[in-house]
This record gives sequence, C-alpha cells and structure tokens, in this order.
Amino acid sequence: MGRSDVLESIFRTLAHRSADLDDQINRLKRAKQELAQEQEADLQDLHLLLNPEMGGEWEGSRARAFNRKRDDARDAMKNHLSHDLALYQQRIDDQMAILKREGNHLQTIGAHG
Repeated sequence: MGRSDVLESIFRTLAHRSADLDDQINRLKRAKQELAQEQEADLQDLHLLLNPEMGGEWEGSRARAFNRKRDDARDAMKNHLSHDLALYQQRIDDQMAILKREGNHLQTIGAHG
C-alpha cells in the first residue's frame, strides 16, 4: 500500500466520521424539537391544571384536600418544566457543541491534506 493509498484511506475515514457527526447532530436537533414540543404541551397542561379557579362554593375538607393535591401537581409540573426539561435541553446543547467542534476539527484536518 503506497502513500497515496494511505492518504486516500485516511480521507475516506475522515469523510465517514464527518457524515456520522452530521447524523448525530441532526438527531440531537430532532430531540431538541421534540423536547420543545413536550415543554409546550406541559405548559398547556399546567394552565389546565390551574383552571377552573375554585369558587367560594368549594368549601370544607374535601375542597381543601383537592386544592392541596392540585397545588402539589402544579409544583411537580413546574419543577419538571423549570429543572428537568431545562437540564435535558442543556445536555443536548452541550453535546451538539462537542460534535460541532469535532466536525470543525475534522474539516481542518481534511483541508490540510
């Protein structure tokens, strides 16, 4: 195997790895879009959870128990929206940045060949 064959093999490997990175980035972009859709659905659910406002006719221990459960559900959903989904989104963004840097590095290597 001559030098040109070795170089050709290296460039094919670089091109293949670059295509793999592009595929991974595209999958992360889709995941991020799906996450945004989930977040939007959760916001709508949160709004529905808080409505209707319980009027004055809701009194007594059953009404208070219901409102406590509803408040607990609201708090859990807010935590999910503000913490869990934000954490997932940050992880996706971080991984995309890593893959993009690696892709840029591969392009730089390929450009010097």
